[in-house]
Amino acid sequence: MADYGTVKQALADALDASTNLTVVYTQVPDVYTTPCAVLVPGDNPATYHGAMAGQGFTTFEFKIQIMLQRFDLDAAATALDVFVHGPDSVDALIRADRTLGGVAADAVVDRCSNIGQVLAGDDVFLGAEFDTRVMVQP
Repeated sequence: MADYGTVKQALADALDASTNLTVVYTQVPDVYTTPCAVLVPGDNPATYHGAMAGQGFTTFEFKIQIMLQRFDLDAAATALDVFVHGPDSVDALIRADRTLGGVAADAVVDRCSNIGQVLAGDDVFLGAEFDTRVMVQP
């Protein structure tokens, strides 16, 4: 079974295939270089014993935050669109290899939520969150 850190890195590697991201952070940074993706633990970071009579998968939940500078709001909004749907979207990047290089049994982007202004530290970015689940076998 892959540990939590290995799962985060595999998810970051999948997102790093984007031609529209400068950096993918596996931890919330002090200073952001944009455009970036940040892996944030989801509302339920880990759920144990899923399926197979309690002997099954561990599910890790993440909120993948995409953050862009908002100097030119129209340009930033257009740049954000590519992450929501299309060949370089967060969903497409994960679907390209739902096993994340063999680390996971399955990885799924469930929804895009919270498109708009994101406060991070002392800065305000334009961003979106993508609720993502990664299932690993015991």
